[in-house]
Amino acid sequence: LLLNMIEHLVVDSGAFLKNADLRSLGQNIYTCNEVVAEIKDRATKQRLAVLGYELIFKEPSPTSVLIVTDASKKTGDYSSLSRTDILVLALAYELTCMHEGTDGIKQPEAVKGVIQLGRSAKQDSQLPGFYIPNENKCGNNDKNVLDGEISDDLNNLNEKNIEDIENLHLNETNTEEENGNKQINNDETKDLSDEDENVDDDEGWITPSILREMKQIQESIIEDQEEFKVGCITTDFAMQNVLFQMKMHVVAVDGMLVKQVRSYVLRCHACFNITKIMTKVFCPKCGNKTLKRVPVEVQPDGTLKLFFSRNPKVLNPRGLRYSLPKPQGGKHSQNPILCEDQVLPHDRPSKKAMRNTNVWEDDYDCSTSPFAVNDTTSRAFRLGIRTGGNNRHKKKNPNAVGQKFVKAR
Repeated sequence: LLLNMIEHLVVDSGAFLKNADLRSLGQNIYTCNEVVAEIKDRATKQRLAVLGYELIFKEPSPTSVLIVTDASKKTGDYSSLSRTDILVLALAYELTCMHEGTDGIKQPEAVKGVIQLGRSAKQDSQLPGFYIPNENKCGNNDKNVLDGEISDDLNNLNEKNIEDIENLHLNETNTEEENGNKQINNDETKDLSDEDENVDDDEGWITPSILREMKQIQESIIEDQEEFKVGCITTDFAMQNVLFQMKMHVVAVDGMLVKQVRSYVLRCHACFNITKIMTKVFCPKCGNKTLKRVPVEVQPDGTLKLFFSRNPKVLNPRGLRYSLPKPQGGKHSQNPILCEDQVLPHDRPSKKAMRNTNVWEDDYDCSTSPFAVNDTTSRAFRLGIRTGGNNRHKKKNPNAVGQKFVKAR
């Protein structure tokens, strides 16, 4: 919904990074010192230095921080929030209590569960190739009696079907008349369709009447929208979820009132575990590299609604073309990363090679040059290993996605 000017607007760093027009959205703009301190972008810093409006810095009380922290733990977003995010939420909560009261604020309930949208799973009895007998229907003693009744019924049905087939007579005249009537009806429908094509009913065109209707709809929406004094503008999904569950007003960067919070989570298609940490590569429960991004929407009662794709190509088989190489040992092994806690080699020159080029060693012989001599005899040099960490000796993984190089024109 389109918003009017908000009296008190709490701003997160995402609004400054997106260069939102905050002057047209709120009368009083609030933020915390930590929000400005975490902005490292040079262009954003230049815009903050020459703001055309007053930016009010205010720190929330410890009581507000404690209430917001408890609410984020109930919604399950506490692990995704930083200290700055909690301070912004606490400031929004404090201003809401100060100017609107605590009647509209609600403590969120714990996440009840997950509603998965997709194809309904078939029962075991409906799966092809499986037969699950029901032992309660009949016993073994009644089996022979039922077999005899079924065989008698089948014989009666076969005799009746044979008699009906013998009594059938085809009438050729009736079929010819029916075909003639069908042709006449087809000609009439063609004429009607030609007449309909010639008539232009202005469908799909923007006419003055349509413009007037759209203006009336927008005016009615603006009149019917709820009036509030405090809002929070943020682009973080975890913050929006906490605000939405606490019945506080969430404002988007473009000035639209957020009515539904929908974002993405990572879901493991091996163990069906869901995590909100979008930087994860391996599943935190089973440890496999089977995480896929799934759209999710938070319902008013606290449940998560997942939206699955019916396209089978969503599970991309990338990385499964070539078999894994044999594991290598040693200090300079080149093994693909298969788990999160895999031990990686240090990839640094040996102590013997570093001793020959270290000026502060007792056995160092500077000969005629006071500078350190480059190492050209060790195995680390032949493999291209340097102490700075720029190691380009590793072979490329054929299963990994390569970077496409486009020549600049």
